[in-house]
Amino acid sequence: MASMVVHKNYVLNAQLLYSYRTKNIQGVSGPTSDPNYNLSSRMQYLELPIFYVLEFKSQSGNASGHGGRVKTYNWFIGGGPTISYWLSYKSTLHSGNLTEGYIDHVDYTAVFGQEDPLGTKAPITQKEEYIPEANRFQFAINITGGLAFEPVGLHKIVTFAQFNIAQTFFAKKDVYLPTYDVDVLRSKNHTFKISVAYLFDTKIATSKKGKSTKGSQGQRKRR
Repeated sequence: MASMVVHKNYVLNAQLLYSYRTKNIQGVSGPTSDPNYNLSSRMQYLELPIFYVLEFKSQSGNASGHGGRVKTYNWFIGGGPTISYWLSYKSTLHSGNLTEGYIDHVDYTAVFGQEDPLGTKAPITQKEEYIPEANRFQFAINITGGLAFEPVGLHKIVTFAQFNIAQTFFAKKDVYLPTYDVDVLRSKNHTFKISVAYLFDTKIATSKKGKSTKGSQGQRKRR
């Protein structure tokens, strides 16, 4: 995570995250209901949330008791976009169609960007789920709020909650599995996250403070 003050109380934040998500569908298989249908999925992502926030600073403690220093904390609210890249997708299927074939379940690993080469001839025990029109890049709008603490002797501790409202489907169309069950991929995954971060002050903005900018023009020549 990186945080940069843009102007007074306006702060720009960016993160690079590894994300593990889940999806679960029950009771629906194609156009009919199936009480045995259960498709549980595990997804891995790389995420880049960028959020612009407005901070409000407060102070606490007695300055005289800390050598002229006080404890400060900020509360903030803001938002921005989240860009995600879909790394992998694995699922486990239980369904009535499998039960009829005396099969308890099938585990799938997704193959992105390809049609099933076997088509309708694929065996029901096939381990690959082909998703030809997967949206590997996905976008969301995040709404963020939280608190930032600046304890005496430390840098900055940030706690925040973030709600991501997805704008992109997993794929452009649903996928029918070799069992004739459907994986509903024309759907979105909204997420709610609570995070804690410890930030080190790089002091880039203040690195030149205290240095002389006086050049040769300010020096007198001795005669």
